[in-house]
Amino acid sequence: ARLPSYSRDEMYNLLDRMLNEGAVDVAASTLEERDSTFAALMQEYRDGIILFRVMEDSVWNKASSDSVGMARHYRANAPSYTFPERRRVVSFSADNDSLLSLLADSWTPGDTSWSSRFEGGSGLRTDTTHVAGPTNSNFDQVLELARGETVGPVPYRSGFVVLAVDGIEAPRPKTMDEARADVLSEYQVLVEEAWLERLRARHQAKLFPENLTHVFPSSDVPETGLTEEPK
Repeated sequence: ARLPSYSRDEMYNLLDRMLNEGAVDVAASTLEERDSTFAALMQEYRDGIILFRVMEDSVWNKASSDSVGMARHYRANAPSYTFPERRRVVSFSADNDSLLSLLADSWTPGDTSWSSRFEGGSGLRTDTTHVAGPTNSNFDQVLELARGETVGPVPYRSGFVVLAVDGIEAPRPKTMDEARADVLSEYQVLVEEAWLERLRARHQAKLFPENLTHVFPSSDVPETGLTEEPK
């Protein structure tokens, strides 16, 4: 293949670019040796990655894959996993409020015909949300409404929305699937505590909170401090 032809100025520019890039690479590769603050920062970064991977392998992945342990934790704490009273709210949104005004005047609980009659060309969009308490959003307007009452049209994003209370659901226990996020969060804490206990036993680590009094004023001493027992 024929090699490209460069003018003298182009060659000098290419050489300058190559030298500059090489100088930057060398400076970056030796920055830790020349800058102790940067070296400490990079070491913290590497330690953080190692800790993240250890936690991922020893706690997070282990807890999420232990379906038997999660189910056992759910059964032992089932009364704490409950839904409060919730309003089942159907939201109707569209780019303009004319159709939504008509809907708000004629909608009745359990009415599903609006979706089939006006979806598509009308731009009407529907969704169902369960509202249990304040959310600092438009849904706060339905908290005192009874079944069959509506709010709107009110501005929503770039259009408008009507919120309709389709029903009020009484408090009830959550199934395992419904409580999974809470169960997993709590079970991860238990797995982590058990893992830390194994590490302390293996490395003969003990708690010495009194050692922190040399560092912090008495009013600021944390509840516990961890040091390794002198060997």
